Amino acid sequence: MHEKQSMDVGTCPVSATHETTACLPVTISPFAEPGPICIENCGAPIINCGGEPCCGTPNGKFEFTISQKMQINIPIVFGADIMVGETYVKNGQTTGCINGDCCTCNCAECESDLSAENDSDVFEQIKNI
Repeated sequence: MHEKQSMDVGTCPVSATHETTACLPVTISPFAEPGPICIENCGAPIINCGGEPCCGTPNGKFEFTISQKMQINIPIVFGADIMVGETYVKNGQTTGCINGDCCTCNCAECESDLSAENDSDVFEQIKNI
């Protein structure tokens, strides 16, 4: 009867870092919408008898500007959708030991099997793994 060996499964935690820049085009088009216009008469009208001419410019107009400094806050959330694909495995070289020099299993069977064969046969078997 052989004693069973427990095998601890080793893990190797890693993390990957990817630098990226997210870009979101933003267009700001300032606008001004006037509210309701209110016209008030200030005092009583002036009535001139005798055809006194009006002062000012015929079909005249008066222009002015109003400006307002604004600060516009735009809440934006940057993030990323992550999709994880399948696991790919690329196996490396397999190495072994002759005559149990680096056997870590401590199995009596492993050592007796290796000592039963000569060194060149064991080396040839390990190379072909």
